[in-house]
This record gives sequence, structure tokens and C-alpha cells, in this order.
Amino acid sequence: EQMLLDAKALEKAYPDIISTGTVGKSVEGRDLLLIKLGKGDKKIVFAGAHHAREYISSAYLMETVDEYASSYTQNDAFGGYDIRALLDAVTVYIVPMVNPDGVNLVQNGIDAVKDPGKVEAMRMLQDGYDEWKANVNGVDLNRQYPCHWEEKQSNTDEPSSEMYKGTAPATEPEVQAMMALCEDNAFSL
Repeated sequence: EQMLLDAKALEKAYPDIISTGTVGKSVEGRDLLLIKLGKGDKKIVFAGAHHAREYISSAYLMETVDEYASSYTQNDAFGGYDIRALLDAVTVYIVPMVNPDGVNLVQNGIDAVKDPGKVEAMRMLQDGYDEWKANVNGVDLNRQYPCHWEEKQSNTDEPSSEMYKGTAPATEPEVQAMMALCEDNAFSL
């Protein structure tokens, strides 16, 4: 929820080069935030927090958006790069948190999810919810994509805190949303 507020504040502060939207909804109905940064025809995509416990990637992406937008507006170089020239040529599509329900579980505990009993019934491969990787359906989103799905290892054959690839590829709404985003855009990277 805080990330969505931060994204709106960034959009308001830098309306010429930032727009926000969603790519879909999570299992629990949370918006999957999309931030577009830049004005260029060439498109690249970044996605954070596929794994719930790796939410630092979301914070990193949000900070990156802020730094690049500020550099663009002030016409400053960043990291030795001409950010204005870069963002005039490229639009960066950023989904900072692919797994907001899992991040909510990691950060706020089992009582923060909509169906605690369902999550408590899943197999735990770590010591606690602060180490949870999967979405709230117990599916490891990184293992859900169709590319070589049959070959991907699963250390469990049931919904779990991690490593469960699901019963079939692309069953989870978060993965479906990311796939649709990629299918609808010719990303260079």
C-alpha cells in the first residue's frame, strides 16, 4: 500500500516522464503496479519481488525511479550516463512488486493474509513466514513461467512456502499479468 502511494507521489512530482497503472491483480486482489519511466520508443522491463522475501528489490526499483526522474528533470548525469538522452530514447516499464500478497505475508505475518488457515495448511520449507518465497497460493512464481516448465525442479509436490511450481504453467494471476505485459510490448531487454 505504501509503495502505491509512493508511486503516485513520483507520478505527481515528475508527470512528464512518469505514469502509473496496473498490469493486473494478485491472488488477494492487490494491484500489480506498473510504472512507466521515460519517453522513448525502445522499451525495457524490470520486475521486482517475484519472491516474497526479496522485497528489497522493490525498494531498489522505486529508489531507481526517483533517482532517474530527478536526474532527468535536473538534466544531470547519473552514474556517468546522460539520463535525459537515455529516457528520451527508452521507456522503462517497472513492475516493482510482482508478489504483493507474499510480501504482505513476510512483512506483516499470517494474520495479514485474507485466508490464514489456507496459508497455515501449506508446507513450510523454512522456519517462519519471514522466509516465505511463494505467493499466497503456495506457488513459487519464478517457477511458473511456461518456458521449460516441465524441466523445472520442484522440491515439493504441494503448495509450499517455496519451490512449488504448481500443477501447470501460468496458473497464477501474477504470472499471467507479467506474461500479458511482455506479450503486449516488444521489449528490447
